[in-house]
Amino acid sequence: MSDQMKVTKVPKLATNAACGIVADTISHFGLSQAEVARAMNVSPGLISDIVKGKKGVSVEFAIRFEKCFGVSSEWLVKTQSFHDYCTTWHKKEAAIASEVKPVEQAV
Repeated sequence: MSDQMKVTKVPKLATNAACGIVADTISHFGLSQAEVARAMNVSPGLISDIVKGKKGVSVEFAIRFEKCFGVSSEWLVKTQSFHDYCTTWHKKEAAIASEVKPVEQAV
């Protein structure tokens, strides 16, 4: 790594905050996952997987969630994206760093 390149500090996230927002919103309204799935026209399994953190929030899901609850889809997507970035950084950064050279060294 060149002296000019700085090391990025990326937090290790314990949970997916976007999934937590979905779970907390459903809980706040006192609805079942099945009721929410019907209102959003998605499968109950998708709601369950997101609430459990097994799946992340897609853009389409975020838009549906916004139409159902008024929670900003842009905020949900940005929150999910930050989680994906942090998770991928910690899983793949070292391997990528060993494969990729700064442009001044590659040419």
